[in-house]
Amino acid sequence: MAKRKSDRNADDTSFVSNAGQLAFIRRHSVTQRHKVLENTILFLTQALLAVDFQQSMRKGAVGRLEVDMQMMMFCFHGCGKTNYAQLLLMHEFV
Repeated sequence: MAKRKSDRNADDTSFVSNAGQLAFIRRHSVTQRHKVLENTILFLTQALLAVDFQQSMRKGAVGRLEVDMQMMMFCFHGCGKTNYAQLLLMHEFV
């Protein structure tokens, strides 16, 4: 069960990840999968990540920013925007 917003601390990003639900949907064969639902879940995950990034910048939660930037790095690399991913990777190790 998801935590209420008031029960989360500043560094909690568990509401953004839903890999378990997406893995459950992808267990079906290619012809039986619900691609619209898969794409909706992926879009909402990335949209929540962007909203969380914006809110953590407003509140000054540096820990949440670091976690969000790590997740964005994988998103950028996965969609082929490797320059953005390399820039975030350089930021992580500098």
